[in-house]
Parts: sequence; C-alpha cells; structure tokens
Amino acid sequence: MEAIGGTYDHIHLVHSLPRTISVANVLKDVKSLSCKWMKEQGRQYYAFEWQTGYSTFSLDYRNRKAVVAYVMNQKKHHYTGPEGRQLKLSFEHEYKKLLKAYDCEFDPNYLFPS
Repeated sequence: MEAIGGTYDHIHLVHSLPRTISVANVLKDVKSLSCKWMKEQGRQYYAFEWQTGYSTFSLDYRNRKAVVAYVMNQKKHHYTGPEGRQLKLSFEHEYKKLLKAYDCEFDPNYLFPS
C-alpha cells in the first residue's frame, strides 16, 4: 500500500498488485477488515457497511508521485472553507471527471443507481 486518502463518503487507495492477486480479492479484504474495525469503534458504527461496487484504475509508474499526492490531498480537493466544511467537489462529480479524463465511455444512468 502506498497511499490511502478519502473523505466521509469514499476512499482512494494506491497500491502495487502482484500478478497472483486479483483486485477483487484485495478489495474484499480491505472492505471486510475495515468494516470489522469500524464496528469495533462503538455502537454508532454498527450499521456501517460498504457499497457493493468499486472502481479500479491502473496508472503509469512514471505518474505515481502525482497520483499519490492527489490521493493524500482528498480533503483539500473536496472541501474548502473553515476546517474543510464546505463541499466543493462531490464524489460523483470527481468520478465522472476521472472517467472523462481517461476517455471511458459510460452511461450516467448506471453509475450511481439508487
């Protein structure tokens, strides 16, 4: 694991992945262990759960430092104002920007089903 950053409604991870381990297995372990840890933090977290989906992007190793910096600055990226309380970029907007930046075709009707 090289970097973990996020906000109240999502996280970003930067990690290397050996050929013998799938992204699905990594995310299953991350979600399982972090969910267990959250529930151990108190009654107010007993209902905590992750959504079923996730996204994964591969990166060019030459851009690793920039991606790590982006991930580590998530709070500054998403919030502004006193103590970072004013939302300036929602997760949905950030995600759509990433998809567009990488020329990914997508149907917005299926990105965030209710």
